[in-house]
Amino acid sequence: MAKWYPDVARYAQLEQRLLKPDAELLEEILQEKDQAIVLAHESLLHLELARGDLSSEQYGDLYWRLALLERTAVIWRLHAEAFFGYKVL
Repeated sequence: MAKWYPDVARYAQLEQRLLKPDAELLEEILQEKDQAIVLAHESLLHLELARGDLSSEQYGDLYWRLALLERTAVIWRLHAEAFFGYKVL
């Protein structure tokens, strides 16, 4: 964001933190990813509760999309942990 909004100090500060992360930032990033995983999983649970109100095609499509979302969130968490964890070390 700092590239597009160079006059906004918080974006420049965030960019610097991301370029040179510390353990605190790593924990913030991992918490964000963990929250995304939880939300994706909760979405699948809500979908299961709504199954009776959906056609099988609707349910199948939504299940595929939400399951993919959950897997993607897990992958991004692992990626962030590896990438930023390495930079912290």
